[in-house]
Amino acid sequence: MKNYFTFPDGALRYDCRPCGACCKGLGIGLDMVAGDLDRIEAVAPGIAAFVRRRGPAWTAFNPRGGCWFLETDGLCKLERDHGRDHKPAVCRLFPFNRVFVAGDYRVIDFNSVVCPLEPAAGDGVRHAELLAELDGIRDPAIAATALPDGAAAIIALEAATTPEFDTSPGVDALFGQARTPGDATHEAATLVLRSLRFNELFGPRSWAPPATIHRLLPSMSRGWMHLLAVGEDLAQRPLGMQESTSVWSETVSLTYLLARWSEPAWIAVDSLSVPDDPEVLGIAKELRRNHRRRAPLGEVLGPAMRGRPLRDRVVLMRNLEPLLPHVRFGGKKRR
Repeated sequence: MKNYFTFPDGALRYDCRPCGACCKGLGIGLDMVAGDLDRIEAVAPGIAAFVRRRGPAWTAFNPRGGCWFLETDGLCKLERDHGRDHKPAVCRLFPFNRVFVAGDYRVIDFNSVVCPLEPAAGDGVRHAELLAELDGIRDPAIAATALPDGAAAIIALEAATTPEFDTSPGVDALFGQARTPGDATHEAATLVLRSLRFNELFGPRSWAPPATIHRLLPSMSRGWMHLLAVGEDLAQRPLGMQESTSVWSETVSLTYLLARWSEPAWIAVDSLSVPDDPEVLGIAKELRRNHRRRAPLGEVLGPAMRGRPLRDRVVLMRNLEPLLPHVRFGGKKRR
């Protein structure tokens, strides 16, 4: 099996002691096939009262204030008293516990939402260490989540591609001029970009097929970089990997629309459910009327955006997110 890591070898590091965020209220993932629960029950039988099962996955509840086994120094009592093998599978892997399979590819991704990872300049976690850890995990619910049909071809493209930052047609239209953050923020963003791309391709959003999203990702990434530069100015310091991830997640509907700004856009359905917002409803009607004309998205949005302050234009575009599953792009003008 081929392994695709969404981060360079040795590029990331973390320190559990000042953080412990992953041990607070997220639950304990258990490898039932390899006997995680048996080992923990042998030394802490009370855990049986908090076990739950959801589909094929077994977890144990832990409270928001901290896992039952979280010590005051931020380390794990199970590991300290009984060895690393007593530590649950997800805890042993975290934050590199997002493991998927697609055809003959295994994807090893990381959690930059919860874990404040940092650049390590080659001295961080090694791919070989993670593969050795994965060899001891037997539960597919933890280490072999299946990706949809066709994912292997896109993963192969990702593995052979260096992520790029293309132009974004809508950034200049909305913000006046595309900006780039400083070197430290750029480094953090570059380290997290492969993971963000992977999750955008195969995550819960379904605005477009993965192949289309793959084509748009360089432009979406350029819009994201502009927003990171703005955020850097607001914070008056470089932004880290966790913050860069949050900016992507919070603004992805905006960067998606900016990436498709110059494409013909329309809505083909006669009726759809939209938020109780007159402006969004008005845009939906314009997109419906554009079914024949096939004008670019920026031209359709132009009248609603013209002459308004930036904050109003940004809010309007972000409020269009419920429409995105219904909007079609590209194609020639209908006769």
